[in-house]
Amino acid sequence: MPDNTVISCRNLGKRYRLGGYGITSFRDELTQLYKNIVSAKKDSLNPVNNFWAIKNINFDVHEGETVGLIGRNGAGKSTLLKLLARITTPTQGYFDIYGKVAALLEVGTGFHPELTGKENIYLNGAILGMRRPEINRLVDQIVEFAGVEKFVDTPVKRYSSGMRVKLAFAVAAHLRQEIMIIDEVLAVGDRDFQKKCITKMGEIARHGRTIIIVSHNMLTISQLCNRTLYLKDGNLISDGDTNDVINEYLSDGMEGMGDYSWPDGIADPGITQFKVHSIRLTNDTGAITNNFGVFDSIIFAVEFEVSERIWSFALKLSVQTLTGVDIFTLSNFDDPARSGFIDPGRYLYKFSLPPKLINQGNFVLSVLAVSVNEKYLLRLEDIIKFDVGLIGRDDEVLIQSRGVVYPNLTTDYKKLESL
Repeated sequence: MPDNTVISCRNLGKRYRLGGYGITSFRDELTQLYKNIVSAKKDSLNPVNNFWAIKNINFDVHEGETVGLIGRNGAGKSTLLKLLARITTPTQGYFDIYGKVAALLEVGTGFHPELTGKENIYLNGAILGMRRPEINRLVDQIVEFAGVEKFVDTPVKRYSSGMRVKLAFAVAAHLRQEIMIIDEVLAVGDRDFQKKCITKMGEIARHGRTIIIVSHNMLTISQLCNRTLYLKDGNLISDGDTNDVINEYLSDGMEGMGDYSWPDGIADPGITQFKVHSIRLTNDTGAITNNFGVFDSIIFAVEFEVSERIWSFALKLSVQTLTGVDIFTLSNFDDPARSGFIDPGRYLYKFSLPPKLINQGNFVLSVLAVSVNEKYLLRLEDIIKFDVGLIGRDDEVLIQSRGVVYPNLTTDYKKLESL
């Protein structure tokens, strides 16, 4: 094990029993014992009722690393963080941590609702092992960062959820612990505060502190983390470069050929007047694909069915990078001839992007249908992943460039005069 390892997990697992009781009385215990004897059970834990939140997790984190932890809901991310924060104990395996840990797992974790914001700063500092003179030097910075100057002497129970998370993050970021463990709490703050947090965590990482952060925002993960772990169904699927792991995560479960079909149609719960039958991507030859070159046209086709007239109907196609950066949104409202209402029937809408518009990269397509007052009829997020590469034609020269727009420029050079 390298000398700079601060977290080491080996065969780590956590099992829960579904349908069981957390605290039972002596009578309940006797009743359960009698049932076990009568049914000749050898183990009071029925394997059918066991649920492994995480299992066989192995990884190391080194000093100064900022590691992202991603996965869909129920993948085991929060369970893993609770184990590392020593909130719960593992069922199997073990982990070693070298250094003091500051954990921010839920809004206002560790705050006493009856104490004021300033009193809670001192309480959290004491819990983390800091002396009062150390906390005194940091109180003003924490309050200013959280933006709660006017309410610092107000009991925390009167804070909004946003104010609590701001103060909680400010405390965790300034109390100088060696290891920070942060769950999906930054999404509660406003956009300006999120930017401030990202800047602060970058500063923390540069000063050698170790950070593990869970987020569903791939842009945040890509900005902060050089390394990312991908959890799925309680198992560690991938551990490596952030961009590669994000690509694997977003590609997992997506249609790979640029075509998604539902013969009987798909509709959101409670929606009866609108359903989609297919979504597909084609090039200018009509071939279905999810691989394009910068010189190719990209055609998005959506086939859907309407059972009753829908007013102010809009079909929106949104394209993002894998890290969550919005590229553009297409809509039938962009074409006045197709805006307004739509009558019952089956339709095929096509949206065409010209060549030399999108630069090389990996993208995801989301489809949204809305009606009057922006009422959602259907929302299919990250439904198809597609790639654009530097694939050119024989008579054109490809120039590699950064950014999401391909620089389709013309240049003119001439010498004006001699020196």
